[in-house]
Amino acid sequence: MFEQEPLKISPDLEIMFLGDACTGKTSIINRIINNPFNEIYEKTPIICFQYQNIKIKNENFKIIIYDTIGQEKFKSFFSPYLKTSSLIFLVYDVSNKDSFNKISNWINLICSEKYSKKPFIVLCGNKIDLKREVQKRDGEELAKKYRYLFFECSAKTNENIKYMFYSSIMNLPIFKINNENESEKEILIKKLIEEDINENKNDSSNIINSIDSFNYKNKNKTY
Repeated sequence: MFEQEPLKISPDLEIMFLGDACTGKTSIINRIINNPFNEIYEKTPIICFQYQNIKIKNENFKIIIYDTIGQEKFKSFFSPYLKTSSLIFLVYDVSNKDSFNKISNWINLICSEKYSKKPFIVLCGNKIDLKREVQKRDGEELAKKYRYLFFECSAKTNENIKYMFYSSIMNLPIFKINNENESEKEILIKKLIEEDINENKNDSSNIINSIDSFNYKNKNKTY
């Protein structure tokens, strides 16, 4: 029987990243929490997480971000975390057409779950610093089909990472800003990005940069 170590904190918000291997999920997460980009590829454990505090409108929120291995054979492990995630990022590599084509498999995985509250889903095309195999309009059309939010970004150059993250969480009911108009949201997003950058320069003590990996134990199998 598989066992996992319990979370050490009770989060206000859980976010999950899904997508094929080597699409840059871990690199995007590292950029979100102000870790540097790592040129060396490191295989992600089945599920691991990073967590941090953010402040929006003078309220503090604890956020946990789940990073997942990009292999469908482990999808049964994702179920408990999918069910509790309020926001899911589906990531593909714009320089790898196959990773885009396989997004449908991850969509099917999400749709197969039963949720007490349906998660907000964002389609993300990463690695726009590389030569494209997937055009922006392809991502836009897929997102429109499923009514997902859509962004492109580069974890390597850090382009659009913070904007994507804060724009996405602004759509969640927990932050109570859905009634604000788009211009007010844009002002708030820019303010959050500026505060994030300044806080990282001055004091990063409130951000936990280490990865706490879930330990899966099985006497008969080793992964």
